[in-house]
Amino acid sequence: MKVLHLPYFENNPYHHELGDALEQRGVSVQFSTGYPRDIVRTVFENGIPDVLHLHWISWFLISDNRLLSVIKATVFIAAVICAKLLGIRIVWTVHNFLEHERRDPRLERFFKRHLVRYLFDDVIVHCESAKDQLVTVYDLPHSVTSKLTTVPHGNYVDAYENRISGEGATENLGLPESATVIVFFGSIKPYKRVPELIETFSHIDEENVRLLIAGNPMNDDVARSVGAVARRDDRVETALEFVPVEEVQVYMNAADVVVLPFEDILSSGSVLLAMSFGNPIVAPRDGCLPEILADQHELLYDSDDESGLEDALERVLSTDLDELGRRNYERALTFDWDTIADRTYSVYTGRPVSPPAMTEKRTISDTTSDQ
Repeated sequence: MKVLHLPYFENNPYHHELGDALEQRGVSVQFSTGYPRDIVRTVFENGIPDVLHLHWISWFLISDNRLLSVIKATVFIAAVICAKLLGIRIVWTVHNFLEHERRDPRLERFFKRHLVRYLFDDVIVHCESAKDQLVTVYDLPHSVTSKLTTVPHGNYVDAYENRISGEGATENLGLPESATVIVFFGSIKPYKRVPELIETFSHIDEENVRLLIAGNPMNDDVARSVGAVARRDDRVETALEFVPVEEVQVYMNAADVVVLPFEDILSSGSVLLAMSFGNPIVAPRDGCLPEILADQHELLYDSDDESGLEDALERVLSTDLDELGRRNYERALTFDWDTIADRTYSVYTGRPVSPPAMTEKRTISDTTSDQ
């Protein structure tokens, strides 16, 4: 079986982890950026795929103005129709319902509603609750639920080096050893609400705590906004730059807790990353997060509650963070790529998919040095 995944982002380990696990099952996996020239080159070199596995399709549908969006979407839909005429199975994994920038949500819903209803053979979601959410967001008939399959997002336990101790990571970053370190990690975009996070953190009346913001701002305006609010509180540290793969372990192991105050979130690789390093997580009780973080509801908050994030940050200071981190790590181990590849392969072949199996748990000391 030959499968083409697109669009492909080189720095996202999700592609590599899923692709490697599928290859072990005899699937020939190819990746393409999604640009027409790259797709043509990939197909020319490897032949017509049996399955086209789509991921973040907003990129193919929406642009900065409506006319260009219609042109882009028309080209994409025509390509999907051509693929179906060639007998290619079309699978879409829903990582988010709408693009985070919300440039034209009404038009995006229109396109995705018709793609799901008429052109996609199968749709993968990362949690059970996402099925009903998808039907509601796209205003779909409940008959389409027969196309929907739950395949969890996999962990990153083996995707990154994890050899530095917590003490070593804290020293490496110049943070006080005795302080409670709250870390935001990942690319910095408006929907992640980093300036709002810093403002909220400034209300916490505790001196021996630090907030570390680590990640690459999407543009200079975002960088200036984050930098300006961070300078108001001496307890806030920033590393506003791309973090190399080999340094991910430093930030994850320096963290006592990871905070991800996302807006309109469905699923998140950042959540799985933090869990894979045995970190507790402060996050909204939205989308798939309550299912993913089923063993640590203590630090989740209602995004509609104006004081929700602040209250959750306050709870950090009175919670057994080591215990929550241990639970998250053991939960992350159940999202193993072998099981996920088996379920994804079943979708490719059109076979019934059984409920996700829980893998045997390892303890956190089996793979980490000091968490």
